[in-house]
Amino acid sequence: MSQHIPALDYYSNELPLVSKAYASSEAFFGINVNPLSKPQHVSYTFLPNMSYFEFIEVDEDGGTTGEIVDLVNVKLGSYYEPLVTNFSEPTTEEDISKALARATVVLESSDLILTGFTCYGDISTVPGHYVFYVELKAKVNNGTNVLQFDNKVLVDYCCVMEES
Repeated sequence: MSQHIPALDYYSNELPLVSKAYASSEAFFGINVNPLSKPQHVSYTFLPNMSYFEFIEVDEDGGTTGEIVDLVNVKLGSYYEPLVTNFSEPTTEEDISKALARATVVLESSDLILTGFTCYGDISTVPGHYVFYVELKAKVNNGTNVLQFDNKVLVDYCCVMEES
């Protein structure tokens, strides 16, 4: 980031630059316990419990030895390239729509139609998973607001969602 400090100072009219965290799309690496320090003086407190971290030693020429070491085997004064393992994957809205479309085919054999859904990522377990809430409606209104569910259709629907 140091190469960007002069431009940031210029465009921000020298407002304080605050960096609270060091993160990537794969993991959260650390926090800045002194967020008002100047960017060139920032140091981050490493958070080893956010992902599984391994390190590849880098020599002075920028080459690697290829040896992967755990955090406990990192040597003070050496340089390393982080290797991050996490328990997640990118899931797009398109992926969710395709899964719903495949699973909705199962409903065609019943008297149910999908009218809406919502979902969220549940990370209380490892690995995390998505929880879906679906809104179903009878194709034909039978005069009551009570739906009769065929357990086999719902199990098949859930299985297709799980496999997608």
